[in-house]
Amino acid sequence: MSEIASLIQDEVRTEGITQIARPGVHTGELNRNNTRGLSKTEFDTVYKSLVNMLLDQNIRTFPDLLRLQHRVDTSTSLHSHRVAGMSVLIAKTATFLKLGRRSDFQNVFPSDTDKELSTSNENTLTNLARGALIHDLAKIIERIKFAVHSNRPLTIEEKNLISAHPELAAKLAEAVKLSPVACEAIEQHHQLINPNSFGSYGYPVREERRSVSFGATATRIADISDAESTPWWEGRQYKRGRAQRCIEQILSENMTINAEVFGTEFTPILHETYVETNRRILNLLYLRKDFQTMQSTTMSGEELIKHQFEIYSQVVIRLIPYLALGNSIPLDIERLIQSAGYTRTTSELVEIAS
Repeated sequence: MSEIASLIQDEVRTEGITQIARPGVHTGELNRNNTRGLSKTEFDTVYKSLVNMLLDQNIRTFPDLLRLQHRVDTSTSLHSHRVAGMSVLIAKTATFLKLGRRSDFQNVFPSDTDKELSTSNENTLTNLARGALIHDLAKIIERIKFAVHSNRPLTIEEKNLISAHPELAAKLAEAVKLSPVACEAIEQHHQLINPNSFGSYGYPVREERRSVSFGATATRIADISDAESTPWWEGRQYKRGRAQRCIEQILSENMTINAEVFGTEFTPILHETYVETNRRILNLLYLRKDFQTMQSTTMSGEELIKHQFEIYSQVVIRLIPYLALGNSIPLDIERLIQSAGYTRTTSELVEIAS
């Protein structure tokens, strides 16, 4: 069994914990009252702590948000950048394979934004990248950050906190007026098109099949792939003690993943896209002289894994569209404040925070 197949099964087992939570129905809009294990009061309290952190740090633009995420949790920030780059490459590869013209793709991903992504519309790709860049933003909340980086069994409370992170970040993204493509990628990046062996559609928990966007599915695939590729010392504590492998071997194995395994957890229509995406990343690595030099040296073991992963990170992060990182992306702070239930004006809150 390939590493990614094993990781998919690990995630399926993890997602089984959401069945402990009170199940709800996904309505197409974020349902704050019953799609997570946290009560509405608990969710609102945690969300307000995230908003307070942004206000305390005087966050005003999207790059400010990225810098805060990097400062608070560097490993999650770098992971999110790699996921953004790979999500965009998945969408571009789907264009190369002309998936958007196929009826089976249109049946699974019927929306206009799905069609735009499958044709590599530049604006839509940029919005997808922005969503992927902050898909794990809620993990900068101290309680969630502590649980995510813990190397011990999680409590039910910690599991419920972690399972709320897509909704927390998506609510914030909606509040600051990020695009629907970005918000969908954030909210749905742990949701499945088809139920897993637990009968779960992932989280936020929902009881029936609803559409999951192409952008969100690309983000989910990239998210799982990066988790599988990342060694434990780069922030994946749960992989401590497992055999670590170099990125070249991982990408090569991903290109041979069983179509049935991939199709069950994602969708069969994207299997060829995933294989081709891994092939393209591997080819980009082979074009790097420092990667070629590394292959001809006596470097081995942990040292080789570290160096290959560093080059892989550089290559994938550079796939992020420049506009997604630009400085001209102001956030709607007034709406952010209102989303947390505050009634004071921005100037009053900034004055208090300072």
